[in-house]
Amino acid sequence: MSGDKTALRKSFRRARLAIAGEERTRKEREAALFAVALAEREAEGRGRVIAMYAATSGELNLADAHTRLSAKGYCLVYPRVREDGDMAFSVVRTLDDLVPGRYGILAPRDDAPMVPREEIILAFVPGLAFAKDGVRLGYGGGYYDRYFADAEQRFPVRVGVCFSEQFVDCLPFDPHDVRMHAVLTDGGVFDCGRSTL
Repeated sequence: MSGDKTALRKSFRRARLAIAGEERTRKEREAALFAVALAEREAEGRGRVIAMYAATSGELNLADAHTRLSAKGYCLVYPRVREDGDMAFSVVRTLDDLVPGRYGILAPRDDAPMVPREEIILAFVPGLAFAKDGVRLGYGGGYYDRYFADAEQRFPVRVGVCFSEQFVDCLPFDPHDVRMHAVLTDGGVFDCGRSTL
């Protein structure tokens, strides 16, 4: 399976980088609107902590969703890789609070308040591709898989984020891979049969 994943990663990286200019801007704007609507629906009566990510290497950028959700009073948290190699989420009030972290990916400052996983009600998760059954093709580091190791947990609701070109019928799956409850693209939010979305 790892060989299949390596080839797929290269293919989806190329497909993602090919989305550019006005088309990329339009797709990201549409995805942000879906993200905000989903966050408002999921947060109702449950809490207001939403996990985001800082887009890198052509990922679908949810910066517009950050701005809209922050204005509505949501607590937004972003991942950073700690010294022990595990991932944690910390509060980010504005995108200017992000600094280069491991691998050059923007992340919260070391002194930003960390938020326990059980307080996060919804997590937007980046990836190279997602399948209709919730399988995620990540980058191979396993950070999100370890963070969400209890795959049967109901919260946070795990939502894969990608362009519609990265949303496919099926992907290779390994036992340690954590599936998403739903996938968000520029075309909408798709329930992966693992949640009550």
